[in-house]
Amino acid sequence: MQENKAPVTCGLAISSIIVSLLFFIPFLGLAGLILGVMAMIKISNSNGKLSGKGIAMAGIIIGAIRFFVLILVVIAVLVSLPEMKAAFNKGRYEAISAKARVNLENIYSAEEAYKKDNGTYINCPKNPPQMPADASNQWQRDMTGWTDINFNPVGDIYYQYEVINATKKSFTAIAVGDLDQDEIYSKFTITQDGSISVENEYE
Repeated sequence: MQENKAPVTCGLAISSIIVSLLFFIPFLGLAGLILGVMAMIKISNSNGKLSGKGIAMAGIIIGAIRFFVLILVVIAVLVSLPEMKAAFNKGRYEAISAKARVNLENIYSAEEAYKKDNGTYINCPKNPPQMPADASNQWQRDMTGWTDINFNPVGDIYYQYEVINATKKSFTAIAVGDLDQDEIYSKFTITQDGSISVENEYE
């Protein structure tokens, strides 16, 4: 008389639960779900030779939960990308804007030093000559006016600088830029009184 062999635990069921429990690898939840389904089918078709339905079901449930959570995380990230980009750009623009303020303050100091030696302020032409589209347009170091006041800007050049209306009593220094390239320009202005005014700071 032949003895009935005890059913063997399905290897796919074991693989399903193991893979589903590897939480540190996000995408394995889907693999655990698929392996669990395959295990259930294989066990059902084994005529009792294979066991492990409970293990396979656990793999399916855990894998499905992990996959669902992953989908939610991906959706949340995609939805928040514009806000993340906006926050990143704002931080970047704030840093660039701060350099523009520093440069205008340095222009102010340079003009004051020039007036002390020469009795008047001096005009300085637009520099760089073309409006910077990014930081690749570098400062022209040999331009008359800027060399007279011995001014060189701090950091990369995102703004076009100019000193206009220079007389013995007054001047106006301007920094103009378009950080987000939307043709709405940021404008920083400083005069002989040392105060800075700003229009559209982060444009």
